Formats: sequence, C-alpha cells, structure tokens
Amino acid sequence: MKKDETVYCPTAFTIFGVTGDLSKRKLLPSIYHLYIENLLPEEIHFIGVARQDLSEKDYHAMIRESLLEIETGLDTGVVEKFVQLFQYVRGDVAEEVTYTMIAEKIQKMDRRCDHGHQLIFYLAMAPQLFQLIIEQLNTANLTGLCTEYDVKAKIVIEKPFGHDTASAQQLNEVLLTYVEEEQIYRMDHYLGKETVQNILLFRFTNPVINDSWNPKAIDHIQISAVENLGVEERAGYYDKSGALRDMIQSHCLALATLVMMDEPLSLDSQDIHMRKQEILRTFSLYQNDPIQAAVRGQYEGYRAIADVDDESLTETYAAVRLQSSHPNWKDVPIFLQSGKRMNEKVTNISIHFSPCASNICKTQGIQTAPNILNIRVSPEEGVSLRLYAKKPGFSVETEKVNMHFTYNRVFGDEQPSPYERLIHDVIIGDQSLFPSTVEVMEEWRIVQPVLDRWNDSEIPMYSYTQGSAGPEAAHELIGSWNNSSWILGHE
Repeated sequence: MKKDETVYCPTAFTIFGVTGDLSKRKLLPSIYHLYIENLLPEEIHFIGVARQDLSEKDYHAMIRESLLEIETGLDTGVVEKFVQLFQYVRGDVAEEVTYTMIAEKIQKMDRRCDHGHQLIFYLAMAPQLFQLIIEQLNTANLTGLCTEYDVKAKIVIEKPFGHDTASAQQLNEVLLTYVEEEQIYRMDHYLGKETVQNILLFRFTNPVINDSWNPKAIDHIQISAVENLGVEERAGYYDKSGALRDMIQSHCLALATLVMMDEPLSLDSQDIHMRKQEILRTFSLYQNDPIQAAVRGQYEGYRAIADVDDESLTETYAAVRLQSSHPNWKDVPIFLQSGKRMNEKVTNISIHFSPCASNICKTQGIQTAPNILNIRVSPEEGVSLRLYAKKPGFSVETEKVNMHFTYNRVFGDEQPSPYERLIHDVIIGDQSLFPSTVEVMEEWRIVQPVLDRWNDSEIPMYSYTQGSAGPEAAHELIGSWNNSSWILGHE
C-alpha cells in the first residue's frame, strides 16, 4: 500500500466497544501500524465508546497498554502523538444521549477544522446490538452524506452475520432500512490475508495456471481450516454456534468462491462481487442431500468443558461436500472441512489435478499420484506445487518434488496484518474484500439444509480423539471420490 497512490478524506472514526478484547488486541494495534506507516488520512480523529467509567487520561493509558501488550520497542514519542488522536465517550449504546455526545464531538471537529469529515462507525460489539446501534445512529443523523467529499457514513460489523438464514435476512433488512449496501462493511479477517488477496492475481495473471483451471484438468478441490486448539474461553459462544456456522458458512465458502469464480472484468469492487455472486448461486450440497453431503463430529471431552451443555449436539468438526452447476465446474466436487482439537493448525486450499493420462506413463508403467497445487492461507502463507521428476540413475523412475514459495521468505516480514488491510480499505472505500448482502445470504442458503437436519438428534455425531485428524466418517466422505484423502498442504 502506498499513500501517494490513494485518495484520503478527513475522517472521524468511531469505535463502539473500544475497551473490549477485539479492540485492544486487533483494532488499536492495527490502526497504530497504519499510523506509523503513514497510511491514514493526514486528518483523522478517533472516538472510543464504551460503558466503562474512564477519564480521557485513563483511556489514553489503556491504549498505550494495549499497544505494549502486542509488541515491544515502541517509540514512546510516536505513541504519545498517536493516543492524542483519540477521544472517549462513556455511554450505553441503548441510550440516546450516547449518540448525542458522539454527534457533538464530531460537530466540534467540523467547526475546528472548518470542514466536514467522512464518518466511520466500527461496531466491535455483540451481534445482537447491531440493530440497536444502527437505529440510534440513524436517529442521530449520523448515517448520511458528507457533501464536501461526497462520501456516505460507513458501518463496519464483525461476523457472525446472523445465526441462520432467517436471522441473517433480518439483520440485512435492518441494515438496508437505514443505510445502503455501499455503506456496509462486513469484517471477515480471513479475507484480509495476503494469500487470499493473491488468489485472483495468481490465477488470472499466470497463463500456466489459468489454462489448467478447468474441469478437464482438475479432479476435485479441498479447503481445510483446522486448528489444534479447542474452544478455550469461547465455549459459551461456541456451543451456540459450532464449526459449520463459525467457519464453513463464512471463511471456507469465501475461499471456495475466490478459487472458482470467473475472471472479473477488472479488480473494481463491483466487478469482483458480481463474479462472486454468480459462482455462489451455483453451489449446492452434493446430490442436494444434507445427510450424504455432510459429517459432524465432536472431540472427546468437549461436553465436560465449563459453559458447554452436558448433552450438547454442537459440532466441533464439520465436513461438507458441494457441487456446482456452473458449466466449468459441474463435474468437480468441492470438499470443505473445519475442526478444533485437530492434529495441527492450518488453513489450506488444495487443487487436485486429474491423474496422468500420458502415453509414456501407460507404456512405461510409471506410477504417479496427481499433481496438487496447495495455497497455504496460514500459517506461513505461500503456494506449493507437487510435481514429478525422473530420479537420477539408469531406471525410469519418478520422484515427487515440491516447488514452493512463502511470502515471508520472498517478500520479507513487512506484510500488513489482515485487520490493517481491511481497516485501510474501509477508510478509502474499497469493498472488494467485504462480503455483500447477496454473498452472505447465498452462503447461508448453502449450509441451511445441513443445519436443519443436524437439529435432529438421530443424525450421527461422530466422536474423535483430541489431536487426531478428525472423525473417520469425514475420511470416508472424501474417500468416496476416487479414494481421495484430506491434504493439509505439506505433503
């Protein structure tokens, strides 16, 4: 990102829930990094809103502590200049007076600077408060247009975007009652990762890759988002959510969309979203059967965790097989999996190419496994390609070889974090990496039949050992296609 290539508006950036964990661990450090990299508007002001009784001095001390907990060696002079950009409003989001105080602070900024500001409102709060806050912002006339810069107020919300299709629909209806689609920024940090952003350019700017991105060349696609941690302190939330809602419906489907969408006319937000929506509309469960197409599992010991129901039917593992009606993909299955307390932590996209059909392989009896392109989203973001080469010697034998690169080794460690990237995009008004209303609703449409069936206690809940590769039924699900197996990107 280069500032001299970007147009910035004077900005008033309000964070609701500024004393919460998300703000302290992610938002404040990310904003600070943008600040020291000179990637914020020259004129930007922050308003923090929370119920905690803090003086502005206490609030600034909290910001300093948040930054020091994330990293050491900070320039204290720079930190002091940074914290002076922040003001504090103590208030309850349910009370009208809170929004009156916010409006008054913004009006004072406008008068002091002798011009208006674009308004950004980051809702770092529980999803059940979104509707209330947006209604109150509208009542306080804080969701309109800054005429001087022809930019409307922006609303940033964190996932989950609903609990099911009905609640997502209700949330979207509320949002669109008070603001327009162009004003809504749904924050999904996975989409801010460097590898995810690179998928489109990797596909469409490399002919050797793009020309192989077709159903004749590709056998199937896998996307895995697994971790070795359990639910930890999120048990209360997680037991009402589960792996399907928490990861498959959002992150995994978003990755599948980028992998399979048609080439957009440009990298403009509207062109990208049009292609995403087109491919999402083609997705459905394998044979439209939630029983055959999905597996749920729960790691041993989950029900003994505090805040988890003793008879919980919440899945800590989910695997889904999808199909697409798109002409280019109708014969290519898509497998998604996500789970906790697995044998490792990795998010990976695997493109499995078709087996070798060469006459040389047939006549010489050469045995090779299919080529695999792995796009590693985390950790150690990068790309690898499994190929085969002749082993040295007099016999005609092949050996598996991997061609790979990682972003850190090639480009160095100075990469913006996902939150830095996404916050910057909010400020400059680029919605490319933020799911649209249509995309969110299509993602819920795809998984809703599975959620409906999993409400039935008769549907199997497969137990799996902590630190394992998940339930055996999930391996049978993917094994039913050409005896395939889950690949996590290091094979």
